[in-house]
Amino acid sequence: MNFCRWLFCAFLICFLPFSASAKIYTTPILAEAHELLQTSPEKSLRITDRYLKQRRMSEQTESSRVHVNDDTDHSVRTPLNTVNAMQIKARAHSLLNQPDRAISTIKKAIKLAIENELEFTIIETQLIYSKIYWENLQNSVLALKLLDNIDTTISQSEPLKLTKQVKVLQYETLLQRAVIESAVGTEEKAEKLFSKAKRLLTNLDNTTALIEYQLTLGQHYLKYNHYDLALDRY
Repeated sequence: MNFCRWLFCAFLICFLPFSASAKIYTTPILAEAHELLQTSPEKSLRITDRYLKQRRMSEQTESSRVHVNDDTDHSVRTPLNTVNAMQIKARAHSLLNQPDRAISTIKKAIKLAIENELEFTIIETQLIYSKIYWENLQNSVLALKLLDNIDTTISQSEPLKLTKQVKVLQYETLLQRAVIESAVGTEEKAEKLFSKAKRLLTNLDNTTALIEYQLTLGQHYLKYNHYDLALDRY
C-alpha cells in the first residue's frame, strides 16, 4: 500500500500544473504572467506590477474600453484587464505564501469589478478570494462563506445562470467545497460534493478540468486510505 501511495503521488506531481479554468487572455502581457504563475510566481508578480504601474486605467466615460479585454493601446488598461492583472498578482502572492498581500490585492480587485459592474468577474474574483483563505490560512469558515456568497449571487441572476462560463465557476465552487470538506474530515459530505461536481463537469467537455477532477478526487481517496480507488482515478 505504501508503494501505491508513492506511485499516485508521483503521478499527481506530474500533473499539478493543470487548472480547470483555462482562462484566455487577449492581452499578451497578462497571458505571459498567468503562464508563469506555477513555475515562477516571482516573475509573474513583477510582470503584473509593471503592467499596473506603466498603464493608466481607462475612464468610465470611455465606454468602448470598459468591458473590452483589448490591448491595442499600450498606454491604458481597461477595468477588466486591471481586475485580471490583480487576480494574477493576488495568486502570485498566495503561491509565495504572502496571504496578507494576496488578500489586500484581491479585495481591491473585487471592489473594482463591482464598481464597473463586471458581474461574471466579481464571482470569478470571489472564488480566488476563497481559495486564498483556504490554501494559505486554512480558514474553512471564511472560505466556505465566500463560496456561499458566490452561490447566492449566481442563483439571483438569470442571465448569469445561462452562460457556460458560470457553469465552469459553479463546478469549481463545488470542487473547492469538496476539497475543504475532505480536509476537515467530513468524508461523506466531501464525496457527495465530488459527485455533484462530476455531474456538472460532464456537460463542460473540458479535458483539463477532468484531469484536475480525477487528481483531486484521488487526493481525497488517499487521505482516507482508499488506495485502489485513488489509483483508479489516475
